[in-house]
Amino acid sequence: MVRTAEIGIIGVGTAGSMALWQLARRGVEVVGFEQFYPGHALGAAGGDTRLCRIASEGHEFIPMSRRARPLWRELEAESGLSLYDACGGLSIGQPDSAPICKVTGNAEAFGLPHEKLDAAELRRRYPHLPVQDGEIGFLDSEAGQVKAQVSIVAATDVAERAGAKILRGCAVSDIRADEDGVRFRAAGEDWRVRRLILSPGAWANAFGAAMLPAVTIKRVAVYWYPLRNAGLYRPDVFPILERQNGEGFFYAWPCIDGSTLKVALGQGIGLETIASPDGFDQSLMDGLRPRMDAVVAEYLPDVIPVQIRHAVAIDGYTGDGSFIFGPLAGAPNIIAMTGLSGHGFKMAPEIGRQAAEWATRGEPSADMLKMRA
Repeated sequence: MVRTAEIGIIGVGTAGSMALWQLARRGVEVVGFEQFYPGHALGAAGGDTRLCRIASEGHEFIPMSRRARPLWRELEAESGLSLYDACGGLSIGQPDSAPICKVTGNAEAFGLPHEKLDAAELRRRYPHLPVQDGEIGFLDSEAGQVKAQVSIVAATDVAERAGAKILRGCAVSDIRADEDGVRFRAAGEDWRVRRLILSPGAWANAFGAAMLPAVTIKRVAVYWYPLRNAGLYRPDVFPILERQNGEGFFYAWPCIDGSTLKVALGQGIGLETIASPDGFDQSLMDGLRPRMDAVVAEYLPDVIPVQIRHAVAIDGYTGDGSFIFGPLAGAPNIIAMTGLSGHGFKMAPEIGRQAAEWATRGEPSADMLKMRA
């Protein structure tokens, strides 16, 4: 017997969970197929929180990032959970550094609300952050942070309460598309759906180059350090931070647990390419801990430079950092949304909304046409 559904979603993670939510709220019959469980820590959502920077995004992504903000609030209202901290985003560095030039240029190009802070003003507002003479700050008032894993659980919970189904621990194979729909095998059963959303994240290569463009799989490390004064780093007083340092820049997230600060190295430091996502090692790469400890000691003096935990997740990266997003060539009833390259979470509700619109209307959006699979 062949089981059927109107829409199928393979991979109920960063983007797939949002598409499931958007379809369910429209009353569409949708089934999600997840090889693990929604909100697991292995994929792109691992590590609790994600930065939601607007001004530091590429030009093609800034409109999508801004359109996602009200959708985050809608998901909060429907789930009853606090997901998005609109705490702002602070970039600190030399005026001619690449990160500062990028955010100031984007702010001017898109009319983004922001403030430029000189060294004296930075010291006045953030006396616990060392600032060198000549450095400046860029405060992106639309930026913030999102609770990544909780958001996936929130979206899938709301979707299931609206009638969506999720098959957990369910791998999918043997996908075949024709003009009438898409067939595949899932948990030993045959399925047919009218349209299929393919959102496998770092597991994209398992579907083969004939179906999806190949992605590079990278391990991403983040770290937590105890705080001497957690009140200085609450989301209501401390924005997400992108800080220039000796070897590039690093990130810091506001404290959400009352005792620790989450930090990560930027510019690819702390990323490691791996051959396969299956059974990947979640230990730290050699040498990363002392490098991160040294950064914390120099630039975050109110943070105790003793790392107490870390998280290593994986994501799929495209060659140009764009997304694989759109109907597949030769299979117009399958849409791919994967290869988000480490910066798609802030846009996830908008990506899911566009996927839901495609699934119900069959027409790709302008964003899909720009980033077509």
